[in-house]
Amino acid sequence: QIRVNGLLVVDYTEPAPVITPPNSPGRRLGRGTFALQGHDPESRVQFRNLRVRLLPDDADEGSPVRNGDEIERQIVELGAANFPLVDFHTHLKGGLTLEQVLEHTRQTGLSHGIAVNCGVGFGVTNDAGIDAFLKSMAGAPVFLGMQAEGREWPTLFSPKAIARFDYVFSDGMTIVDHRGRRARLWIKEEVDIPDRQAFMNRLVDTIVGIIEREPIDLYVNPTYLPDELAADYDVLWTAARQQRVIEAAARCGVAIEINSRLRLPKADFIKAAKKAGVKFTFGVNNTDANLGRNEYSLRMVRECGLTWQDMWMPKPDGQKPVQFRGK
Repeated sequence: QIRVNGLLVVDYTEPAPVITPPNSPGRRLGRGTFALQGHDPESRVQFRNLRVRLLPDDADEGSPVRNGDEIERQIVELGAANFPLVDFHTHLKGGLTLEQVLEHTRQTGLSHGIAVNCGVGFGVTNDAGIDAFLKSMAGAPVFLGMQAEGREWPTLFSPKAIARFDYVFSDGMTIVDHRGRRARLWIKEEVDIPDRQAFMNRLVDTIVGIIEREPIDLYVNPTYLPDELAADYDVLWTAARQQRVIEAAARCGVAIEINSRLRLPKADFIKAAKKAGVKFTFGVNNTDANLGRNEYSLRMVRECGLTWQDMWMPKPDGQKPVQFRGK
């Protein structure tokens, strides 16, 4: 067990050799000197009162561990290679509590960013709502993110309030459609598509506009289509349309989420974005208490040859100014 400032951050029970799978790196604890490591010239760690004590023989066995399936092995391998294993798109929804999120981290090795929905029609609609959320999460060992909803969201919050989050993200799932109406693409009753190609052009224009003009760090739920178009994803998301989104993200330094619940974007998009120098994040965008283990994201890591250099991480305080791009 490891505690920082009295807060439990690691609760791990080493498996007995009998259940360690063949050829698995395992999470085996070695012997030797403890070390705190900084990975680059900008890394700084301050610590004091570093203490170690043995647990009694009859100590509680702590969190259960998985018995070395393929996902477990990949998480161990990536962790050993300094690959950032963080799901930045976690919501406290469906009864999911912060303590359950922390327990999920201790069991799986996947860290989390807790995001709150901010915008018209959501719980947080002004700076006071941001302040209340951040106070409720004070001291939690998680990243804190703002999910910006709707295209009018930059007018609702001050740059100073937005900058209090570790990161900000949005998606193209809320658009202004051909009728001039607000359309949330996951709600069937709000979707009207008389011309599929015109809709796709409007959608791509919206996504590029979000990336170019809104002060976001991440573009999430990438390449999502409403249900009536989803079956024709490969036809509608042409290479040219994908490339417009990729070029905008590369030009503006906006990372792209690999979403495990939606299983988007597909591998060809990820490979093209990697080639363009775009960074990536993991996200599940849970609608209930089931977080999974980012299985799709991990599969894309292997299939697309992603390394830690391809992954995005929040900048330290003071190095993430809120920037409204364009007009």
